[in-house]
Amino acid sequence: MEAECVILIPVLAEGQPVRQPGPDGRSYPVLRETEDSPLVGKVKETLAQTFCSQALRLNRRARAMVLWDLPESTPHAVVERKRLSQPAYLLLSQDEGGYARRGFWLEESGRGADGPARRFIPGDFVDLVVGETAVARGFLEEVFPHELGHVTMSQVLGKLPPGQARNMHMSMAVTDYPTAFVEGWAEHFQTMAVDATINPYLRGLARPDGADLMASWHSRVDGWLRTAGVRRNLLAHRKTLPAEAMRGADPYDIYLDYETSASFAVDELKGGQEMLACEGFIATLFYRLATSERLGRTYREPSFYARFRLPDESREGISPEATFGPIENAYLKLIAAMRELGRTPLSPERPYALQLVAAYARLFPDEAEAVYGEFVQATWGATVSQALAAQLEETAKIARRGAYAQFRDCLPKDLAAMRDLVADLVAGRVSLDAGLGPELWLLNSGFLIASPVFFPERRVPLAINLNAASEAHLMTIPGIDFSLAGGIVAARRRAGFFTDLAEIGRVPGVSPALVDALGKMQADMAQAGLFERE
Repeated sequence: MEAECVILIPVLAEGQPVRQPGPDGRSYPVLRETEDSPLVGKVKETLAQTFCSQALRLNRRARAMVLWDLPESTPHAVVERKRLSQPAYLLLSQDEGGYARRGFWLEESGRGADGPARRFIPGDFVDLVVGETAVARGFLEEVFPHELGHVTMSQVLGKLPPGQARNMHMSMAVTDYPTAFVEGWAEHFQTMAVDATINPYLRGLARPDGADLMASWHSRVDGWLRTAGVRRNLLAHRKTLPAEAMRGADPYDIYLDYETSASFAVDELKGGQEMLACEGFIATLFYRLATSERLGRTYREPSFYARFRLPDESREGISPEATFGPIENAYLKLIAAMRELGRTPLSPERPYALQLVAAYARLFPDEAEAVYGEFVQATWGATVSQALAAQLEETAKIARRGAYAQFRDCLPKDLAAMRDLVADLVAGRVSLDAGLGPELWLLNSGFLIASPVFFPERRVPLAINLNAASEAHLMTIPGIDFSLAGGIVAARRRAGFFTDLAEIGRVPGVSPALVDALGKMQADMAQAGLFERE
């Protein structure tokens, strides 16, 4: 039986982690299995008794599916089979943060010709700083599933191409389709972990804050959005602009305040492109799909589950309903759809979330109505029909004002319109991206940002997608002030999207000189190309 998770520590020389070249000539860490200690015992207990155990089991089933799916004899399949046949690994690291990594040297007992016996392991591993406090406060049980989620996606889908955005990825930010998809998938596991926790510290974070300045700390706000914000679908809504924008403050202060803000307007929606480029929203979508009652309790034929069965499980006589709980069942179907998505060439210009939902509907046509319904509920229909999204925004405004009679009249019509939209999707009369326009990327080389936002150095030029940019982003462009930025966004919201820069030139206040400057930025973006994040 495969170990659920092998726990590793770095091999040190003079207090520094040892590295050595791998078979491909690149440098890899040298690690060894850890010995038992009170901390390691607590780590093992956390991995076995929290949502971590479900994430580990899902990872094993995903690897089993990919192994089942691989051809026998191609060179690529041989390499992949060796990698995917490894167990899950957790490195108790000395670095900061958490990472999903691939490849390491495993130092074993005994000696080789040139020193300690070492064997290269091509498998994936989670790299985390784990101490007594991290275990006691639930950091391990929340972040390990996130990083293992990255591992699982890479094993099923392969490496996605990078995107265009240069700004920091975090739940409240809008970046690009690939970044949001990868991070949103990993992030939603944090919501699942907090839902399942009995850790008193993690549960206590859900209590209303008192006079607690730490509640305003950047990572605490981001963490709150990854749980409560995901559950409430806050990230589908537009952020409100910081007050500094109306006082003519420094554009970077406005950008920074907007980027890190967790203030959302409950009756204004992001555009479809903004939603699909926001990892917090993508996390919400995955969370809805994984916890959907209809998807979870709709089981497939037994042959579907054969590819997910583990070597130590019985192959006969057990029904899917008796083997897989509803959430695990939903995940297996999502992973099958993800595998289907990976069979086609992937481009950063196409929203992966839409392609995944469409792949699910193709694989399981009898569930198309359910999966499209979850998608339309999460997006408020914004990627399909701008008219419906505007209609729902108006009703939300009526509801916020407490206009009961109007709300009572609108609600049945809105619910019927959403049902009709789902029916149109199922019938193929409309597509999931019918309300999306092209991405219009600019590189604002004269406006440097810090990435991450909390770094003091500003070294990276800001990349802006004009069909997803906020007023705060537009105000970083010379010649666009608060009033003009608001006019551009309002024009885009009325139209749904801009088709090209010429259309932006028709917005009142946009001069020919500004259109020329935007065209130069567009050319600079094309020359700069995609942005590979570390």
